[in-house]
Amino acid sequence: TAFGAAVIAFNVILKKAKIRTRFDIFYGLLVCSLIIWAVGRYGLLITNQYNLALFWVHLLYFGSILVHVFFLHVILIFLDIEKKRKTILIIFYINAIFLLILNSIYFISGSNYFIKDVIPKLSFNYYEEPNIFYNLHLINYIFIPFYALFEMILALRNSTYEKKQQLKLIIFSSILGFFGGNSVVPLVYNIRIEPFLLILVPFHLLTLAYAITKHHLFNIKTIATELLTFAIWIAVL
Repeated sequence: TAFGAAVIAFNVILKKAKIRTRFDIFYGLLVCSLIIWAVGRYGLLITNQYNLALFWVHLLYFGSILVHVFFLHVILIFLDIEKKRKTILIIFYINAIFLLILNSIYFISGSNYFIKDVIPKLSFNYYEEPNIFYNLHLINYIFIPFYALFEMILALRNSTYEKKQQLKLIIFSSILGFFGGNSVVPLVYNIRIEPFLLILVPFHLLTLAYAITKHHLFNIKTIATELLTFAIWIAVL
């Protein structure tokens, strides 16, 4: 996921070096946040040292917090309702800034106000234990995907054929990301479910990038072929 996101981010920078829109900027920030999340989660999964686990878990939540708010911002810009939903954006940016500050305190003083601890859970050497303020991030996990889906489904009614096809693919991609990324949450709250659906996150990344960049290539057979090729590539790796 981190590698794929890095390729996409590099591609966005190269292609939009001279003409950069607000959408390009926030999409680039979304992808960079996804890199931070993926690297941090991977580091947490493989380490067997407690202090390193604390470092990785706080790093990954920098990405996780930003992924949610940038995803919402990207969708609202894409739907051209950013200004109409300004209040909602402000609320979630304030929430994100507050959570980022709490998460950053660990690197300054070693205090854990956001993630209480990392402990062994199921097959993992270390997995995060939430502090009380983590519940504010749980709102991001639940509300943002559903709200973004609601806005996209609402926009389908008044969209052109091409925009509808694009929106359908973004909705599909969002559902993949919702189930994939949110699969880590039950175990955070000690519900003994392995986050197997994390495997969906690379497919979310691919389909979102495809939907955003391929404005005129919505032949379903072409999409299916490219997704199958990507799946085979992942399986080989």
